[in-house]
Amino acid sequence: MHVILNSSGTQFKHFKCLMSKVLLNTYKSHMQCSVRICKRHLKRNICLLTILVAQFTFSSSHFTGSISMQRIHSLIAVCFLLGIFCSIGYAQSKNFGIGRIPDITVDGKTDDWNMDDDQKSGLQINIFNSNGKSIPSTTDFRPTCRFAWNEQGIYLLAIVKDDVFTESANTSDIWRNDAIEFFMADAVGGKQRLQLPIAPGMDLKHPQPRYHLNNQSANKPDGVEKYQPVIARTKQEHGYTLEAMIPWDILQIDTRKNQTIGLQIFFNDVDGESHRDQLFWYPSGRTYADSSMMQSVFLRSSPSAPVNASAKATIEYLSWLKIDVTAVAELAGKRCSFATSNHSSTSKVLKPKGDFSHATFRVPIDLNKSRPQWMNVNVEGSSDCPIDVPNLDDQRRDMLLKTELRFEPSTIFQTSELPQCKFTQPLVMEKLLGPYTIQTDYYDANCNAATSAEKPGRYAAVIKIHCHDTNKTITRYRALYRMPVNVEPWDMKFEGDIKLPTQYGIDPAVVKASQLKINNAVNWSFWDIAQNASFNASLLSSLSQIKPDTDITVYNGVNTIEKQYWTTLERKINGNDKMFTRNFALPAKLDKPVTSLHAGTMTEAGMTEDAPQKIDAILTEWAKDTDEAFIACVVRNGVIVHHKAYGTRDEKPMTTDTNSWMASLSKLISGTMAMMMVDQQLINLDTPIDRYLPEMQNAGFNQVPTIRNLWTHTAGLTSHRGEDDPDLEHLIASIAPQLNVGKKFEYDGMGMELGIQLMGQVSGKCYPTMVKTHLLDPLGCKNTNCENASWNTASTAMDMAKIGQMLLNGGSYGEYRFMSQQTRDAMLPIDISTITTDKSPTKYGIGTQWYTGDGLSDMCFAHGAASSATLRIDLKHNLVISMTRNNAGKNFGKYHSKFIKTITDCIKDN
Repeated sequence: MHVILNSSGTQFKHFKCLMSKVLLNTYKSHMQCSVRICKRHLKRNICLLTILVAQFTFSSSHFTGSISMQRIHSLIAVCFLLGIFCSIGYAQSKNFGIGRIPDITVDGKTDDWNMDDDQKSGLQINIFNSNGKSIPSTTDFRPTCRFAWNEQGIYLLAIVKDDVFTESANTSDIWRNDAIEFFMADAVGGKQRLQLPIAPGMDLKHPQPRYHLNNQSANKPDGVEKYQPVIARTKQEHGYTLEAMIPWDILQIDTRKNQTIGLQIFFNDVDGESHRDQLFWYPSGRTYADSSMMQSVFLRSSPSAPVNASAKATIEYLSWLKIDVTAVAELAGKRCSFATSNHSSTSKVLKPKGDFSHATFRVPIDLNKSRPQWMNVNVEGSSDCPIDVPNLDDQRRDMLLKTELRFEPSTIFQTSELPQCKFTQPLVMEKLLGPYTIQTDYYDANCNAATSAEKPGRYAAVIKIHCHDTNKTITRYRALYRMPVNVEPWDMKFEGDIKLPTQYGIDPAVVKASQLKINNAVNWSFWDIAQNASFNASLLSSLSQIKPDTDITVYNGVNTIEKQYWTTLERKINGNDKMFTRNFALPAKLDKPVTSLHAGTMTEAGMTEDAPQKIDAILTEWAKDTDEAFIACVVRNGVIVHHKAYGTRDEKPMTTDTNSWMASLSKLISGTMAMMMVDQQLINLDTPIDRYLPEMQNAGFNQVPTIRNLWTHTAGLTSHRGEDDPDLEHLIASIAPQLNVGKKFEYDGMGMELGIQLMGQVSGKCYPTMVKTHLLDPLGCKNTNCENASWNTASTAMDMAKIGQMLLNGGSYGEYRFMSQQTRDAMLPIDISTITTDKSPTKYGIGTQWYTGDGLSDMCFAHGAASSATLRIDLKHNLVISMTRNNAGKNFGKYHSKFIKTITDCIKDN
């Protein structure tokens, strides 16, 4: 049974791919020799230029005869003047000059910077773009900086005012808290690039400046370790002054030949446990992943005018382009102007707003017309403002991912009549999709089609949004729950008193006096949420299926019940229950057991006799000097060399059975599960995923992702969402045209979440059930909870060491064979340049990375973790190192390398 709701019928034409439109229109205009010259900007796109030259010269469908080189040269010259843009969305990188200062001593002082002479003091940046809706108050956080250069390198002078200093304990995680992040490349989009996070050393726990140089260059210099930045910091009232010099040799830049480079800088501020404010010069916070997101900088004798204003562009409801201009307070009363290729210039006066001056422009967007080819903001008293031209495809993608739906009366309902579905913002969605029809199909708790809700309990809505203009259907899933009694929300109350979190800042006495009001607010919010989201209905549906005497765990609890229901229903809907009928077999028993973790002598382990004592000594010292509890497990040749818990958690001593957050080590576990299915030839790493997911067929990918793409971060996905989306296949299918599959390595978790849904479609088992029955139970991992593929796993050092030993053994452990050694080898890191078009130098496998140094061999692998949990699987040393913890904690960077080195120093034979 299904219910159909029609849109208003407005014949708003669905906009086509803007990339295609711009290319097509530009192509036609050039073929007709009718050139519209953009006078304001002389940007050029070499890719489009190449296409145009090739088509202009060689297309027999438009021309006959030969074309002279003079004509080609003329066309190239014209194209250079045209200012062509072919990207759908981009930030316009302005060209800034940074002045040369011949002699600078890096001492954390401003003496060498000619502060009173703008023409000799380097390029000044006095205001930045923000990752939030507004720039933080100057009383909270106020950075300014200058750039200069000479033959030795690029110089940074940062003057930062801050009221609270919170710096990361782990040197490799400096960027997470109060820090400066400096980015440089040999050109905007260049392959020679680096990231340099700097902690200023203002936190009392970390009193000296620290840095972590991440040289991401395709070609690194010989003896790369000897080329290091020089950094100095002096403390000032309410802040600090920091200088840094980054040698050209790090990126092998020759300033005699290369006069233009790419630069970007972030200033990060975290006050206690609050949200991280981030300010950046180039209007994007993703420079770490894409070196094209930098400013273009000329190495000149004198700098450009100071940067005293920033501009931010947003799209509102696909109808309005909004430009917010923020400038330093001193520019209040000055004029600023805004123009695009589609709108003539308009100007306003900057008005005081808080600690800054401000102006807002709004212009309408017509989706039937091409996007603006350029945008320009000029502010009197400032260099031009770099501005991020919004990407309409990104906006469309985000709206399709969210797909805000509303049910009437609610996803939680009281009668046999099934609720109807519609968009929360129907007019906005009509503008996005064009005319549409919504069809809702319903299913009961047994996955059978339903025409009404005759029984209380679980129901499912499969919403199909048919777009008339494109003849495509967008599908979404939502959970529904029918209550066993017909009662109104106001006749039900939550029992007990709701305690507000202290972070809200409400006095406990006020909370107590207002308890009834607070309880009612929470009660009503439960029902308000249920109209627009289905997770409350999911919760009640799964709870209703649990018997009262059940010992509830992750593997038979709410989330697993929900995941299994949708896995079963989707297989029935898309026919995979008939397509994939082979059983995903449990690990086979071996004729002869192989190495498993066991007690033994240090001679058997191939370790020095005092290895346990030395390892315990360094860990005991670490435990006394940190605020984070942990467990360590060291295994060599299968012998447990050391296994012990340290510290306290929640005011209780840490035990070896206390599990901790594994964060992205989840990726290694899900990768292991994928390889087990590969080993049984149920799936293939290099088969396009539409072979297993019919929802992906004809979705509009530039190339259909393979399973390898999903686990190697090369599927064009960029987030870590998806673990709670039963319709993830449909979500990604709806944004397929906006993804660049196989272009570059971009770290994400969504690809792996899609991967485990694919595995569920082939096996019929949801991921938590699959990983428990096929991996954890046979290994004897009793303290591990795996809930998703990319970040939500809790485990202990012993359990993780068992997984590590199985992989070290080549896919077997104890009595069981999980995969062949050949299959294990296929999950090891590869050169990502072999599967991406941008030739990224990254090495990554199926949830694996290489880890060397501190005495580990060049064949040591595992995966990292945001929690700083550690796993090292050293194939040459026959060694497994495991440490589980929830966070890095204080002094992680001080002790972690010592811990690893202590272990490797105790190895007697190789």
